[in-house]
Amino acid sequence: MGHLAIWGAPGTGKTHTLTGRYIQNKGKKLLVTFRRDTADSIRNMLTDLTGEEVTKDNVNTIHGTCYRLLGGKGYAEMMEAKDYRQFKEDTGYKIVPPEHDPRSPGKSTGLVDCLGWLRNTATPETKITKFPGWMNVKQSPTRAREALKTYEQWKQANGKLDFTDMLTEVLKQRLIPDCDILMVDEFQDLTALQYDIFQMWAGKIKNVVIAGDPLQSIYGFWGGSPDYFQQFQAEHVTLEHSHRLPVKIWEYAVKVAGRDKMEAPPITTGSHEGTITHQTHSKYLKDTGEWQGTPDNTVFHLVRSNYQAPAIAHEMARNGILWDGISGWTEQETAVLNVLIRARQSDNRLIISKYEMLALLEQFPLNVFAYGGTKKSIRADIKKEQREDYGPLFGGESLYKILESPDPVSHMSHKGELKRAKFQNALKRYSKPVKWQDVQATTLTTIHGSKGLEADKVFLHTGITKNIKKGMRRNRAEEARVFYVGITRAKNGLVIVKDKGDNFPLPGGR
Repeated sequence: MGHLAIWGAPGTGKTHTLTGRYIQNKGKKLLVTFRRDTADSIRNMLTDLTGEEVTKDNVNTIHGTCYRLLGGKGYAEMMEAKDYRQFKEDTGYKIVPPEHDPRSPGKSTGLVDCLGWLRNTATPETKITKFPGWMNVKQSPTRAREALKTYEQWKQANGKLDFTDMLTEVLKQRLIPDCDILMVDEFQDLTALQYDIFQMWAGKIKNVVIAGDPLQSIYGFWGGSPDYFQQFQAEHVTLEHSHRLPVKIWEYAVKVAGRDKMEAPPITTGSHEGTITHQTHSKYLKDTGEWQGTPDNTVFHLVRSNYQAPAIAHEMARNGILWDGISGWTEQETAVLNVLIRARQSDNRLIISKYEMLALLEQFPLNVFAYGGTKKSIRADIKKEQREDYGPLFGGESLYKILESPDPVSHMSHKGELKRAKFQNALKRYSKPVKWQDVQATTLTTIHGSKGLEADKVFLHTGITKNIKKGMRRNRAEEARVFYVGITRAKNGLVIVKDKGDNFPLPGGR
């Protein structure tokens, strides 16, 4: 079969093409991808299609594959939150911020992320202040380097690995997967470190298939580059038809890429044209009636940077809009909302399910529950019980009175302004319980967070930070690829919102 590179624009079915080849080809196969949820989805899909269980030995993330090559837990335990606390207690160095999950890098807030960035971008520690999140580290370069050196020694002494070690150890030990066919999905997302590992593997494995879209390479700050795809010595093929992109939106995306001399593949699109409109930020705020999606007509609100999201989230909350994503409704909060709606609408005794009682326990203080014990012990007892209504045993009359009161939100734990607005205005707007699918129909997230997803209508905010604007002077193409991704999330309608301050110069509008 040899080496093959599949270029697929958004909606052309890159992953389906790759899984099809996985099924067709015989021999030992390994398919790796960038995201854990994508790997899980592919694994489940292949299990259904083949009728045989496809395990993590065959389909996994690149991190998961590397950990298995090392020997998994038999080689070393992964660092967990408790280990970072123990490290701080043992050494006095604080290397992760509060409530940060060190297994999910990319937040750019602590020294663990800094170390990951250094390794993934092949940046020497002498240039530690180049880390994009350096201003949040709040340590001198000397102390930061001392902390990282101590951290490496502590891990070795305690038999621990962190997220980045999975990769660096495989590269250091030159470990190669035992497979005849290596497949890599979302190839454009590979960091510099991951690309080094891929090159090592590809040099030893006879048949290699990669799938991706160089125009969606948007992780330059982690060492990613569209050049990796182009440089791979292989037969290059293009998937020719997008199953979801409308004509106008694809033509617009091609135009955005072309301004910075990036060539999009020649593809055909669906017969529907799609719509592109431009709005000012003030008009966007006036048209909140268009903000909320439905399961049949989903809506994305995409921002370039997290700093833009709070104002939109507060406006959504003020209008009683349910949304997923940044500061959005969780499944737990939605369950509590439905209990509160039912408490207002029913004349009968309020019935509370197991999941709802667990959700209430998280949202209200311990003293409103009649059941004795700590929250941890109550949670354990709730999970043991099997009954239709958990209210009488665990809630008691004090909880019922609060749920049925005019202002139950005022009794909640950690009731900030946004949370209060979310619940109060949703209770005004909805008279019947809502479904989780209703919440998911509207999403507020960054362009990076939307990658791989799609919506019927997309509000794309063009506001950028001073640092992004400064970086564009060196490489505007990298920023153009970010907005290419945002544009191509839209299945039908694209609304380009010009924000206050600096904006990325998309074509059209005023």
